[in-house]
Amino acid sequence: IKDSINDFSKKNFESLCVLWVVFFVALFFFTKFQKAAAAKFNQKNSTMSDFSIRITGLPKDEVDESKVRKWIEEKLRETFPEKLQRPPRVEDMGKHQGDSIQARKNGYIEVFGVSLCYDYFEHWGEVDSAISCMTMRLEVEAAEQANAKIEERQSAAHLIPVHKTSASRRNITAQHIGGHDAVKSARSEACALMRKFFDGPPEKRMKTNGEAFVVFMYSDDVTHIW
Repeated sequence: IKDSINDFSKKNFESLCVLWVVFFVALFFFTKFQKAAAAKFNQKNSTMSDFSIRITGLPKDEVDESKVRKWIEEKLRETFPEKLQRPPRVEDMGKHQGDSIQARKNGYIEVFGVSLCYDYFEHWGEVDSAISCMTMRLEVEAAEQANAKIEERQSAAHLIPVHKTSASRRNITAQHIGGHDAVKSARSEACALMRKFFDGPPEKRMKTNGEAFVVFMYSDDVTHIW
């Protein structure tokens, strides 16, 4: 029995070693496959990263995104003064007419907008709470708009009113967070908090960390810059 147990243990150990090697090799090839699949997907599809870059070294006390956008666009056009070829404008004309394709004129680098990175470490509690309340409020407003559309269609089709169906109120509503007065109060509190951060005394205003994400109108601008 002792010899059988030792033999079984030896074979078990050898099998596990083989499985470990096979698994490691398979994992290596799977990693290469993932990278190749991601590169192929990126070539065929546009993502947000294709239209944006991150810039550092900006003034930390400048929080006017329109001014920052204009300044960055001017500097980029000074650095890259040439006109770039623009993709054609494609418009869906319906099932039977197909797509309408119109050529665009060549143009200079065009910055669509900037998203400043704020340094709110000292106010993280207030900011996170405001973001949570804003997300909840937007979800309530979107759900009520969707329910109103469904009710309108149900009424037009002479079906059972939406407020009487079990599926009509599956989304969150104002009643879940204290009623419409609570929603309005949350909106007012968020506005007051934003005024505190950006309209208060200069020494108490929220500043950035000197970084911003710059979003371009065309992905070709990002490719040209790099």
